Amino acid sequence: MLGQINIKIEAKDKRAAEAVLSDIGLSMSDAVRAFLKKVIATDGIPFDLRRSSKPNAMTLQAMKDIESDKGLTKLKGKTGANMVAELLDD
Repeated sequence: MLGQINIKIEAKDKRAAEAVLSDIGLSMSDAVRAFLKKVIATDGIPFDLRRSSKPNAMTLQAMKDIESDKGLTKLKGKTGANMVAELLDD
């Protein structure tokens, strides 16, 4: 017995997905069936689902420091042992 699934997506996303799938010889139904088979086989979603990673303020500042060479000049002449010792002193 066959079941039926109806989903609503943005028309532009549907067209874009159909173009990609067509290029690899699949229909939308073929792709959804393949996805569901993979869900069953892996006992979960077959790819990582994560929030998009946006850098926080500290990471953004570190990136700016590196781009301006500030981050690198802070490290010049230091060994890994020196840096660990400094961290432990804090």
